[in-house]
Amino acid sequence: ERKSGRFLGLLYGTNCLGAVIGALSASFLLIPQLGLFHTTLAAGLVNVTILPVTMLWQHVAGHQIKKRRKEKISRHRSPQLSGIRALYLIFAMAGMTSMICQLAWTRVFSLLFGSSVYTFSLILAAFIGGLSLGPFVISSWLDSIAKPLRLMALIEGAIGLCGFAIAALLRWAPLACAEL
Repeated sequence: ERKSGRFLGLLYGTNCLGAVIGALSASFLLIPQLGLFHTTLAAGLVNVTILPVTMLWQHVAGHQIKKRRKEKISRHRSPQLSGIRALYLIFAMAGMTSMICQLAWTRVFSLLFGSSVYTFSLILAAFIGGLSLGPFVISSWLDSIAKPLRLMALIEGAIGLCGFAIAALLRWAPLACAEL
Protein backbone atom coordinates (compact mmCIF):
# COMPACT_ATOMS: atom_id res chain seq x y z
CA GLU A 1 0.00 0.00 0.00
CA ARG A 2 1.26 3.45 -0.88
CA LYS A 3 2.16 5.73 2.00
CA SER A 4 0.71 9.01 0.78
CA GLY A 5 1.44 10.88 4.01
CA ARG A 6 5.17 10.25 3.69
CA PHE A 7 5.08 11.06 -0.01
CA LEU A 8 3.21 14.35 0.52
CA GLY A 9 5.49 15.24 3.42
CA LEU A 10 8.54 14.71 1.24
CA LEU A 11 7.00 16.83 -1.54
CA TYR A 12 6.27 19.65 0.90
CA GLY A 13 9.75 19.39 2.40
CA THR A 14 11.27 19.48 -1.07
CA ASN A 15 9.20 22.54 -1.92
CA CYS A 16 10.40 24.30 1.25
CA LEU A 17 14.01 23.34 0.50
CA GLY A 18 13.57 24.86 -2.95
CA ALA A 19 12.27 28.02 -1.26
CA VAL A 20 15.41 28.23 0.89
CA ILE A 21 17.60 27.76 -2.19
CA GLY A 22 15.56 30.39 -4.04
CA ALA A 23 15.83 32.92 -1.22
CA LEU A 24 19.59 32.51 -0.89
CA SER A 25 20.32 32.35 -4.61
CA ALA A 26 18.15 35.40 -5.36
CA SER A 27 19.71 37.51 -2.63
CA PHE A 28 23.34 36.56 -3.03
CA LEU A 29 23.68 35.46 -6.64
CA LEU A 30 20.86 36.17 -9.07
CA ILE A 31 19.83 39.75 -8.26
CA PRO A 32 23.44 40.97 -7.90
CA GLN A 33 24.50 39.22 -11.14
CA LEU A 34 21.40 39.49 -13.34
CA GLY A 35 19.55 42.42 -11.84
CA LEU A 36 16.00 42.47 -10.57
CA PHE A 37 14.29 42.46 -13.99
CA HIS A 38 16.20 39.50 -15.41
CA THR A 39 15.98 37.56 -12.14
CA THR A 40 12.20 37.97 -12.14
CA LEU A 41 12.06 36.92 -15.81
CA ALA A 42 14.18 33.86 -15.00
CA ALA A 43 11.81 32.89 -12.18
CA GLY A 44 8.86 33.25 -14.55
CA LEU A 45 10.63 31.13 -17.15
CA VAL A 46 11.25 28.37 -14.61
CA ASN A 47 7.57 28.43 -13.61
CA VAL A 48 6.47 28.26 -17.24
CA THR A 49 8.90 25.37 -17.78
CA ILE A 50 7.32 23.46 -14.88
CA LEU A 51 4.18 23.05 -16.99
CA PRO A 52 5.58 20.89 -19.83
CA VAL A 53 7.99 19.04 -17.52
CA THR A 54 5.13 18.05 -15.21
CA MET A 55 2.91 17.04 -18.13
CA LEU A 56 5.70 14.87 -19.53
CA TRP A 57 6.38 13.32 -16.13
CA GLN A 58 2.69 12.53 -15.62
CA HIS A 59 2.48 10.94 -19.08
CA VAL A 60 5.55 8.74 -18.50
CA ALA A 61 4.49 7.79 -14.97
CA GLY A 62 1.00 6.90 -16.18
CA HIS A 63 2.41 4.56 -18.82
CA GLN A 64 4.68 2.90 -16.26
CA ILE A 65 1.76 2.30 -13.89
CA LYS A 66 -0.38 0.83 -16.69
CA LYS A 67 2.49 -1.42 -17.74
CA ARG A 68 2.97 -2.69 -14.20
CA ARG A 69 -0.73 -3.41 -13.84
CA LYS A 70 -0.63 -5.44 -17.03
CA GLU A 71 2.35 -7.37 -15.72
CA LYS A 72 0.33 -8.05 -12.54
CA ILE A 73 2.98 -6.81 -10.15
CA SER A 74 2.01 -7.45 -6.56
CA ARG A 75 0.24 -4.58 -4.81
CA HIS A 76 2.47 -5.10 -1.80
CA ARG A 77 5.50 -4.11 -3.80
CA SER A 78 6.00 -0.37 -4.02
CA PRO A 79 6.46 0.67 -7.66
CA GLN A 80 9.64 2.67 -8.21
CA LEU A 81 8.74 5.20 -10.86
CA SER A 82 11.84 6.47 -12.57
CA GLY A 83 10.29 9.93 -12.80
CA ILE A 84 9.71 10.37 -9.06
CA ARG A 85 12.90 12.40 -8.77
CA ALA A 86 11.56 14.69 -11.47
CA LEU A 87 8.48 15.32 -9.34
CA TYR A 88 10.65 16.31 -6.39
CA LEU A 89 12.63 18.61 -8.68
CA ILE A 90 9.40 20.20 -9.92
CA PHE A 91 8.27 20.93 -6.37
CA ALA A 92 11.72 22.28 -5.46
CA MET A 93 11.68 24.56 -8.51
CA ALA A 94 8.20 25.83 -7.57
CA GLY A 95 9.41 26.69 -4.07
CA MET A 96 12.57 28.28 -5.43
CA THR A 97 10.77 30.55 -7.86
CA SER A 98 8.22 31.61 -5.27
CA MET A 99 10.97 32.90 -2.99
CA ILE A 100 12.77 34.61 -5.86
CA CYS A 101 9.55 36.46 -6.68
CA GLN A 102 8.96 37.38 -3.04
CA LEU A 103 12.45 38.83 -2.77
CA ALA A 104 12.01 40.77 -5.99
CA TRP A 105 8.75 42.24 -4.70
CA THR A 106 10.37 43.10 -1.38
CA ARG A 107 13.14 44.96 -3.14
CA VAL A 108 10.83 47.00 -5.36
CA PHE A 109 8.26 47.75 -2.66
CA SER A 110 11.03 48.80 -0.32
CA LEU A 111 12.08 51.34 -2.94
CA LEU A 112 8.50 52.49 -3.37
CA PHE A 113 7.30 52.54 0.24
CA GLY A 114 10.52 52.63 2.23
CA SER A 115 12.50 49.90 3.86
CA SER A 116 10.59 49.30 7.06
CA VAL A 117 9.24 46.44 9.09
CA TYR A 118 5.75 47.50 7.91
CA THR A 119 6.62 47.15 4.22
CA PHE A 120 8.21 43.77 4.78
CA SER A 121 5.30 42.62 6.97
CA LEU A 122 2.76 43.57 4.31
CA ILE A 123 4.70 41.73 1.60
CA LEU A 124 5.17 38.68 3.81
CA ALA A 125 1.49 38.67 4.83
CA ALA A 126 0.38 38.93 1.18
CA PHE A 127 2.75 36.16 0.14
CA ILE A 128 1.87 33.74 2.95
CA GLY A 129 -1.78 34.68 2.60
CA GLY A 130 -1.62 33.56 -1.02
CA LEU A 131 0.12 30.33 -0.01
CA SER A 132 -2.60 29.56 2.54
CA LEU A 133 -5.52 30.71 0.39
CA GLY A 134 -4.70 28.19 -2.34
CA PRO A 135 -5.20 25.08 -0.18
CA PHE A 136 -8.37 26.50 1.37
CA VAL A 137 -9.87 27.17 -2.05
CA ILE A 138 -8.82 23.94 -3.74
CA SER A 139 -9.05 21.41 -0.89
CA SER A 140 -12.84 21.05 -1.07
CA TRP A 141 -12.75 19.80 -4.66
CA LEU A 142 -9.21 18.44 -5.01
CA ASP A 143 -10.31 14.81 -4.56
CA SER A 144 -12.68 15.16 -7.53
CA ILE A 145 -9.90 16.27 -9.88
CA ALA A 146 -8.85 13.40 -12.13
CA LYS A 147 -5.32 14.71 -12.69
CA PRO A 148 -4.29 16.99 -9.81
CA LEU A 149 -0.68 17.11 -10.96
CA ARG A 150 -1.82 18.52 -14.28
CA LEU A 151 -3.77 21.21 -12.42
CA MET A 152 -0.66 22.03 -10.39
CA ALA A 153 1.34 22.30 -13.61
CA LEU A 154 -1.24 24.63 -15.16
CA ILE A 155 -1.23 26.82 -12.05
CA GLU A 156 2.59 26.99 -12.10
CA GLY A 157 2.48 27.89 -15.79
CA ALA A 158 -0.01 30.68 -15.06
CA ILE A 159 2.21 31.89 -12.23
CA GLY A 160 5.12 31.97 -14.67
CA LEU A 161 3.14 34.04 -17.17
CA CYS A 162 2.16 36.42 -14.38
CA GLY A 163 5.85 36.57 -13.46
CA PHE A 164 6.64 37.97 -16.90
CA ALA A 165 4.03 40.70 -16.43
CA ILE A 166 5.28 41.42 -12.93
CA ALA A 167 8.85 41.71 -14.24
CA ALA A 168 7.71 44.51 -16.54
CA LEU A 169 5.86 46.21 -13.67
CA LEU A 170 8.87 45.89 -11.38
CA ARG A 171 10.99 47.64 -13.98
CA TRP A 172 8.46 50.41 -14.50
CA ALA A 173 7.06 51.01 -10.98
CA PRO A 174 10.05 52.71 -9.28
CA LEU A 175 10.46 55.10 -12.21
CA ALA A 176 6.77 55.97 -12.22
CA CYS A 177 6.76 56.60 -8.47
CA ALA A 178 9.91 58.71 -8.69
CA GLU A 179 8.11 61.03 -11.10
CA LEU A 180 5.29 61.65 -8.60
